[in-house]
Amino acid sequence: MINDTALLESKSLRDSVLERTDVLDRVKALSLLPDGMHVTTAMVASYFGWVSKPSSHWSRTTGQNWRPTGITC
Repeated sequence: MINDTALLESKSLRDSVLERTDVLDRVKALSLLPDGMHVTTAMVASYFGWVSKPSSHWSRTTGQNWRPTGITC
């Protein structure tokens, strides 16, 4: 494994690993919205293999605490 400090300080070391893109072949692509920068909750959930229900869970748990203040979810 390459030492991070050595990699930062040595241009020749950086040049020697520049073409190493093999790890990218093992990483799944993250789909983005058309702007190329943002994702939805459902898109992130799909990437990680989760069920996309965090918003409803949040409103059930946190929303109950906010109702006495007049904020609704």
